[in-house]
Amino acid sequence: METGKTVVLLNLQSLYESLYDALNQYYVYLGGQKYVDLGLGTHRVKCRVHPDFRLIVIEEKDVVYKHFPIPLINRLEKHYLDINTVLEKWQKNIVEELKSWVERFVDVKSEQFVARHKYSPSEVFIGYHPDACASVVLQVTKSLGHSISTDELYQKVSEEAKLILLGCATPDAVVRLGATSLGQFAAQSLSREYHHRQQHNSFADFLQAQLRTLDPKRRVIFTEITTFSRLLTNHDCEILESEVMDGALRPTILSLQQFDTESSFLRKVQNCLANVARCKILIIQTDFEDGVGSAQLIASAKYSAINEINKVQGNKDHILVYFITKLSRMGSGAPYVGFHGGLWQSVHIDDLRKSMVMVSDVTKLQDVAISQLFKAEENPELKTGHGARDGREEAEEPQAAESGEAAEAGSETEGSEALPSTPHTQIMDTTSLLRGCIQGAVGMLRDQEEGRPRSMRRVEILLSLLNEDDAEKAAFLQACKARLSALLEQQEENCFFNMKEWVSREASNQDALQEAGTFRQTLWKRVQGVVTPLLASMVSVLDRDSNLELLTRPDSPSWTRDLWMFIFRDMKLLNIPLVTNDLRSKSEMPYITVQNYMSPLEDVSSGVPFSWRIKDYLEELGVQAQYITGAEGMSKKLVEIFQQTPLGRFIAQLSAEQQRELFLCYVRDFLLLTMRASTWEELMVLRVALGSCVNQVQAQRPQEEVSLPWVHLAHQHFRGRLQNLSRILNICPQILQVLFYNITEGTWKTLDALAAVACTEVLTRDILQPSPQAWLQMVKNLSMPLELLGSDGYLQSCGRMARDLIREVRTHWNRIFPVALFVEHVLLGIESQIPELQVLVTEYVFLLNKYLQDDSDIKTYRPFIPPCPVCLGDAQDPVCLPCDHVFCLSCIKVCLTLGQMRCPFCLTDLPEDYSLMVSQEHREAVKKHACVRQLCNSFFLDLVSTVCFKDNSPPQKEVIDVLLNLLFVQKELLRDTSQRHREHTKSLSPFDDIVDKTPVIRSVVLKLLLKYSFQEVKDYIQAYLSLLEEKALVTEDKTELYILFSSCLEDSLYEKTSALSTSEELMYLREEGVFLKTYSWRYGPEPASGQGEAVLPAAGAALLRTSEERLVPSVPGAEARQPARDGVCAWVFPKEAMVEQEGQPSQMDLYLVHGDEYKALRDAVGKAMLECKPLATVADPKLCRNPGPQQAAHLLLALFREVATLYQFRDTNLHPKPEQCEALKKFIEESKVLSSPEMRHFATSLVTNTLPLLRTGARDSSLEGTVTELAIHAAIVLLCGHSKVLEPLQNLAFSPADMAGAYLPTMPEDLLAQARSWKGLEGVFWYMCPNGHPCSVGECGRPMEQSRCVDCGALIGGINHRPETGFQVINNNTDRTQTGHVLGAPLPGGEAVVSDRELSPVAFLLIRLLTHLALLLGAAQSPQALRHIIKPPVQDPRGFLQQHVHSDLQQLTKTLGRSADETATVVHLVLRSLLRGQRHLSSWGPLGFDARLWTREQRNSWEKAMQTLILPELEHLEKALLTVTTLISQDERISSNPVARIVYGDPTAFLPHLPRKSAVHCSKMWTCRRRVTVEYLQHVVEQKNGRETVPILWKFLQKEAELRLVRFLPEILALQRDLVKRFQNVPEAEYQSIRSFINSHHEDGLKQLLHRRVGIFLSTWNKLRRSLQTSGEIKLPEDYCTADLDMDTDFEVILPRRRGRGLCSTALVSYLIGLHNGIVYAVEKFSSGNNSYSVDASEVTDLHVISYEVERDLMPLILSNCQYQMEQGRETLQEFDLEKVERQVTSRFLQGKPRLTLKGIPTLVYRRDWNYEHLFMDIRSKMAQKPLPNVAVSAICGQLLSYSDACEALSVIEVTLGFLSTAGGNPNMPLSVYVQDMLRMGDRTALLPFQAFSRCQLKHTIALWQLLSAHRSEQLLRLHKEPFRDISAKYKVGLSPEDMKCLRTFLNQTDLDSFLLELHEMIILKLKSPRAEDNFRPEWSLRETLVSYMETKDSEIPPELEHQFPEKILLCSCVPVWSAAAELKQGRQAG
Repeated sequence: METGKTVVLLNLQSLYESLYDALNQYYVYLGGQKYVDLGLGTHRVKCRVHPDFRLIVIEEKDVVYKHFPIPLINRLEKHYLDINTVLEKWQKNIVEELKSWVERFVDVKSEQFVARHKYSPSEVFIGYHPDACASVVLQVTKSLGHSISTDELYQKVSEEAKLILLGCATPDAVVRLGATSLGQFAAQSLSREYHHRQQHNSFADFLQAQLRTLDPKRRVIFTEITTFSRLLTNHDCEILESEVMDGALRPTILSLQQFDTESSFLRKVQNCLANVARCKILIIQTDFEDGVGSAQLIASAKYSAINEINKVQGNKDHILVYFITKLSRMGSGAPYVGFHGGLWQSVHIDDLRKSMVMVSDVTKLQDVAISQLFKAEENPELKTGHGARDGREEAEEPQAAESGEAAEAGSETEGSEALPSTPHTQIMDTTSLLRGCIQGAVGMLRDQEEGRPRSMRRVEILLSLLNEDDAEKAAFLQACKARLSALLEQQEENCFFNMKEWVSREASNQDALQEAGTFRQTLWKRVQGVVTPLLASMVSVLDRDSNLELLTRPDSPSWTRDLWMFIFRDMKLLNIPLVTNDLRSKSEMPYITVQNYMSPLEDVSSGVPFSWRIKDYLEELGVQAQYITGAEGMSKKLVEIFQQTPLGRFIAQLSAEQQRELFLCYVRDFLLLTMRASTWEELMVLRVALGSCVNQVQAQRPQEEVSLPWVHLAHQHFRGRLQNLSRILNICPQILQVLFYNITEGTWKTLDALAAVACTEVLTRDILQPSPQAWLQMVKNLSMPLELLGSDGYLQSCGRMARDLIREVRTHWNRIFPVALFVEHVLLGIESQIPELQVLVTEYVFLLNKYLQDDSDIKTYRPFIPPCPVCLGDAQDPVCLPCDHVFCLSCIKVCLTLGQMRCPFCLTDLPEDYSLMVSQEHREAVKKHACVRQLCNSFFLDLVSTVCFKDNSPPQKEVIDVLLNLLFVQKELLRDTSQRHREHTKSLSPFDDIVDKTPVIRSVVLKLLLKYSFQEVKDYIQAYLSLLEEKALVTEDKTELYILFSSCLEDSLYEKTSALSTSEELMYLREEGVFLKTYSWRYGPEPASGQGEAVLPAAGAALLRTSEERLVPSVPGAEARQPARDGVCAWVFPKEAMVEQEGQPSQMDLYLVHGDEYKALRDAVGKAMLECKPLATVADPKLCRNPGPQQAAHLLLALFREVATLYQFRDTNLHPKPEQCEALKKFIEESKVLSSPEMRHFATSLVTNTLPLLRTGARDSSLEGTVTELAIHAAIVLLCGHSKVLEPLQNLAFSPADMAGAYLPTMPEDLLAQARSWKGLEGVFWYMCPNGHPCSVGECGRPMEQSRCVDCGALIGGINHRPETGFQVINNNTDRTQTGHVLGAPLPGGEAVVSDRELSPVAFLLIRLLTHLALLLGAAQSPQALRHIIKPPVQDPRGFLQQHVHSDLQQLTKTLGRSADETATVVHLVLRSLLRGQRHLSSWGPLGFDARLWTREQRNSWEKAMQTLILPELEHLEKALLTVTTLISQDERISSNPVARIVYGDPTAFLPHLPRKSAVHCSKMWTCRRRVTVEYLQHVVEQKNGRETVPILWKFLQKEAELRLVRFLPEILALQRDLVKRFQNVPEAEYQSIRSFINSHHEDGLKQLLHRRVGIFLSTWNKLRRSLQTSGEIKLPEDYCTADLDMDTDFEVILPRRRGRGLCSTALVSYLIGLHNGIVYAVEKFSSGNNSYSVDASEVTDLHVISYEVERDLMPLILSNCQYQMEQGRETLQEFDLEKVERQVTSRFLQGKPRLTLKGIPTLVYRRDWNYEHLFMDIRSKMAQKPLPNVAVSAICGQLLSYSDACEALSVIEVTLGFLSTAGGNPNMPLSVYVQDMLRMGDRTALLPFQAFSRCQLKHTIALWQLLSAHRSEQLLRLHKEPFRDISAKYKVGLSPEDMKCLRTFLNQTDLDSFLLELHEMIILKLKSPRAEDNFRPEWSLRETLVSYMETKDSEIPPELEHQFPEKILLCSCVPVWSAAAELKQGRQAG
């Protein structure tokens, strides 16, 4: 300024504002000189201004416009400098051509339907700017000079300029050239130039090329290099030094970020220049951050370096200066400016480092599919397992890099020109690639067994195997590559795109390029991304059951590795599923389940390679062999087939010793795969047992060598024995050691029998130890396996030695079991009721045991070594006379009269002043005596029924005589009576003290005898019947006696035939019924044809003949009234009755339930119709007596009965005459009884046959007679009734449109949803115990204490808000209860209906029937309205509802145990009670429901009100039915019906051949007795308060209709296991339906097996779908359960999944397991047992589940306990021994069943099912997690400056998270140690700034993921990219200015970093879900949502967030809120 020179300011913005005074020219003049003030910080100085002084400020245009203050701009003259201004015209032409060429270079054509990114020149040519072309042209022109002619110069400049621009192009842009408008030829030419002539491979290559072509004239070379890779390190400097030639010294690398001042930087530059080397290499590098500061820093450094170099004058050494700038890939408008021209040559080297694992010319990867990279080349080198690289390359790279980053660490040799002929395997080092994928692949695996993590071990094994150290490893590596190549080919075949163009697609993938940084790294990651899931899938198959260990185990025999590799190579034998490589969301982590099929025995793994596959393979062959040959020749065929397979041939070529060793190992593996062994000893015992079975099976073909199929054949043949042995070992583990150490060659074949012997010995030795309850429980648990051991079927599979042992077991068991019965019935009862007798009874236990030790057979006879004398019963209020005789107080008072004061029994005189006193001592003694007698009787009856009448042969005659004699006893009478002794009846008991006051004949012995074949017991029955007939006590009651015998005989026949097929049943009846015809003809009109039959008394023969006619399960009323001539009932009735019956319509009138009033009115209407008299004259007197609703109903019923039914006749002459109809219509109009228009209209419709319910010609009506009568009765009751309770039914019948949204009665409902609204439970939170039972938690909803589940006793609750394992909150609060009719089609075959309400079964069925009748009436009125009520809609509502009415009647018939007629009568009685019941409702008060039933609560209240009306009618049902039967029998209308006369009258009156006054031929014998059904038994249990008295039986019967299906669980699980094996991680889209899947199998055997199993699945689902919809643990969508499934259903239904239609399969299994466990828990709870026996779902067999068939197993048990007794003078009564039924049901079906766990349920998991939330939960459960220290946060963010670095670091942490979630770790271990040493990922972290993670430990891993994921999003935001593209737009609603202002206020006051992290995590984890909008509604408050989310993580919530965050901001603006906070943070950092 003072010297007058021109000053040029560049990059000195900090000085510009100090020049304002000078620029304003505010001068001070002194001495002719100008002075100006200059401000320098806080100082101001005066400076003289020379007149010639000029100031020039140079700056970029954009910087001036954006950053210069306006006053500064105004004070300067503005000049825009463009390089074009210095160009000549021809140069400008070149510039224009160049710009056009650039536009074509970057213009990529869009593919059809695919949107392409619009590239800008600055994205393609790094550093491109508007002056770039001009700068390049100017630079080229200057370098060429003007020696060449103009034309040549023009062409040369143009070509050179293009090459300079090409040198700054990115490699991905070069790959995209093929899709640009340049054309293919130009694209290929430029590609060759770029890859082959220009040096873009690495900086080392570029440097060497420059060193080789150094121009001696050019002393200094300046090169500006841009790169997307990481900057060079000291290690790279060492590599450069080794590779640089000509003796150059080690390059000097300077990083601008390491210098604080310019002087320090210049000193380093000077040091480099001062070196004596003749070639100095100076490398200056820097990170270019997005901002002006970076550009200014780079410019300053350049100028400083140039100045320093210029100072070195006269030095002839070469100086190479490289200025390397690391850039981030950005969008258009990037601030970096290049192509400065002048001294600087611009070059872009995408990756500074040389790759040893990928070819430098990426075009070699074009037109090569990824699968081809793994294909083995046809040369010997590859066949022997060697890689593609030569020895020199291996020497240069001693340890191959294992990831794309490691690929940057080495160098590649020259010879790129020869690459076109390079094999595909040499283009990329696939070995290094595979090794680099190991951690990611293993991290994707999840083991089924949480307690057996193998992640680390898998990494270790794979790293050791995937190399070429030796031939075996090389072979494994080659096989892996072959497998991957096949999988990749399969994947590529299914791909829509051309997979050979994957390089081009990656070049256009902006996200991938941005994340990876360099193009080479992008391609590497792409291949890794494709290969990693496939490698994971392959490892998941290879390491099932720790299979990989066999390859690394040093002691493995040679055949193990050979077999391993043989199976691995055989792609047909070992199928590896293809994993679809879907693009996952960032919030989700894909994972693959490793299925382990072996039982988790510690330290035990497979011994045979792929033993699970060998097992499945042999089972498939077995199915095929059985289909080919049948069961007979299956074993031979299976062995033959196996020997012809490749696997069989491979095993056959092994030596005999090796085959034997393989066989033994396979036996062990087979047991681990099929049976659960809890200890090593148990496994060895089972192994010996299975080996013995193999020997026995193979002994049938001794000429053959033992082979693997024999294991399957032996297991199939002896499966029951093996499972029984396993069960014994589980129940009684203490015998295991005895068996294990005493196994000898002679005991191999009898291990199960030996185990049973050991058990009985233990039970005998430890009798009553450790307690009677525990000992009894052990006996009960062992009862099933020991009983099975002695069964006939079991004995058939045993040898002689085993049978001898089993006989010994049976001897012991026949002693132990009676003792156990005594303990259960007597000892435990005494212990609880009379404790003082416990010691005495205990002694008797040991005495009984001692007595039975000598001989426990009680089927043969050996004789076994006070009541009140007046009433012969237990003394009530006992009085003890001085003579010690005890009497009842009431009895002795009668006997003692004045003057007769003496003992009635011994006639001893009493004192005159003797007073009667009740003895409390005797009362207590009598009470105890009665208790002991009851307990002993219970023991005795159980002993007789379960032991004495056991097996298939009856006891000896002496035993039966003793039992019969026990039913009668001679009692000595009082001495003053005329008769000294009298015979009494009594119950079957060894005690004679208590007798029946009135003689009672019981059926107990008769029922026991009839268990056997009639031929075996006919003599006993004859003797018993003759004995009874001779008794004087049954003289007058022989009819009842014969009914008792006949009923027992029917039960016996039904019991024995229930399990037979129809043909077998008929054959059995013929065989067993021979005696009927023999005896019937003996006393009939023809002589007997039978010879040698027992001769029964005449009455007995008549009885049996009558029984022949009664051999029908039941005779429904309709069939009895109209029997078919050739039908099933025709033979029952006498021929005379059949002849008379012809043509007679049914005339039974069940409306007689209304009594005599109705009968009189009906007869009057009928008389009027017959005599054609006016109805008014006949009916009015009867109606006017008491007019009202009942009279109106009676009249309408009479009109239907006497008028409407006439229309049923086909003969129209019988129809009502028109004049009769007119008279009736007139009467109806004038009738006062029919008070309402609706009644009159209904009556008119009946008369004219226009009622919609009745169609003309009722014979072809859709309504059957019984349903018609019920529907008419219901319609009349609803018309005439005025009760509020009837209003819902009236609405359904007459206004169905009003009930479209009603909750219909008895429809299923969601009980859990209902419980949420119960009083007192409104605020509780619902959880599920580990076994699926709902539990509630109050207060805050998070458990604070532990408890036990009331249903199963499992541990529930938790401590400190942390729930116990398996105690899970129920998140789905949806109420699954639906409105309308949702039952679907009625259950087929009258299957049982299960009530889900607290209604009695009969009331529930009656209410449902009434509902269906009302709907049926509504369907007749308005079918369209019913279509809206019925879901899913049906076309014919009327027919649909009629089917439901029929089904309801069938259910009601079964439940009541009545005939069809009696059931219909019950319904009519209930309808009558509803008509009468309205008078009782006035006292009820508010009823709690609306007539439209809008809510579930109203519906339930109405049901309870209905039950209150119905139950009184049911209480006196017997009496009511008897009354109605009497009315029907006296009704003259049925006198013409012979069948009705047989049933209701005296058959001898019209069948003359029958004897008069016969005890047999009477109507009682024809009365249809109650059908004994399961439903009827449930009804009986309910009536007898069975919930309290027999709780196990009550629970069983409640669920029996569904429990009967549990037996199918093993088959369904087997189907699911097969499906999981085939479809795990495999898409199943190729099968649209179940049928198509089954038909896809070519083997007929497999097809049949699948068809059977799928049929079982579909049948079970269809029967349970309604229960699954409302009661299943897994909540299914409504539409899943609406219809039955069939073979044409969507295939996905049978695939067990956790989502979609596959939920059906999973829900079905879960429900069946819940049913099984529910009853098992009930048995444990009520029997005080503690069953620790549990089985995983993966191990369930038939033996484990509750398995029975109703007809074959349950009904015979019920019938055998249905007893009959006939008391003198009364009818035969039926009764059930409910306690005995409960005991037998428990012991036969329930006792000893294990609990089934949900562990191992076959499940197909989606690869995207696992998100970070699940991952974090697993990690936190294994180790505590802590937040990151602030120092670590700052260090990490400071060093991860580029987006690609952040992505790579996050990738490493994600892999680490996957390993920690499975294996856990030491929380204090440094993260770097874990990653580098344990995960072996040092190569991936070597080039990362991993020192920033040095402060991180494993306890910081989750916090580190949170930081890195947020940091990556911040980087994207900084690069003007969208961080949340996967988030729905509903969460991206912008903020208003007011909200933005409030937000900024909050952000300025809060911890910005913490807020960003928490909000980012919530967005990533919660809002990326497809169903996010359902769980996180956008209209929620953002503050409340974020606070709630942080509370769930137990995070500390900042106070300012709770109180200061703007409440108006909603969740819908969460993304803009986060972006605003991130921008504020970036602004602070920049400031």
